[in-house]
Amino acid sequence: MTCIYKKLFGFASTCVPPDTDLRTVLCVPLNFSKCSRQALAHAAEDAGFDVLQVISEPIAALLAQGYGVESPDERGMCLVYRLGGATMDVTVVLCCAGMYTVKGHVYKANFGGDKFTEILANFLAEVFHQ
Repeated sequence: MTCIYKKLFGFASTCVPPDTDLRTVLCVPLNFSKCSRQALAHAAEDAGFDVLQVISEPIAALLAQGYGVESPDERGMCLVYRLGGATMDVTVVLCCAGMYTVKGHVYKANFGGDKFTEILANFLAEVFHQ
């Protein structure tokens, strides 16, 4: 893993002025263990990055959309889902005053984008035959 981060560090270093501290926030799947998160952070640090924090993918998705950062009084529940080729993750997150709390998470193997494509193709084939 350190080899990959060294390559990324090399790319990032060419985009910033010399002697710039490359701070990073790592984004990992929600089901990563504490040990896995630490190993990933250590690999990035060994490559030269200054790791500020390791956050989960659902929280990163909410931050990327600006959910919960515009108003400190904002409170609400949000559903974040990810459909991979063969897997699906669904997470319910409570956002309250800029703090994010994962309330529930479901991971399903063999129920990802490929499955939805198959269901849609079968439906369209039935409609075509009619």
